Amino acid sequence: MLTEARAAAEKERTALVEKGRQEQEAMLERARREIAAEKDKALAELRRETVDLSLAAAARLIGQRLDSAADRKIVEDYIKTVGPKA
Repeated sequence: MLTEARAAAEKERTALVEKGRQEQEAMLERARREIAAEKDKALAELRRETVDLSLAAAARLIGQRLDSAADRKIVEDYIKTVGPKA
């Protein structure tokens, strides 16, 4: 009877340890996804700001206002070609 109780306790302990490990892995994976999403969001915002600053600088240099969709597309395309793919 004592042997059976020990075996049952060990089985329960093993199950609890496994459940804890699975929960830890799930939390870690969620955190990784959240970090990746925040990184993508930050990079997109940085690209938008870079485009705005580039348009402002170019407009100042040539003395005109550059803000049309076509102007923005030119700058965005250029940034894609020179920016690191982090």
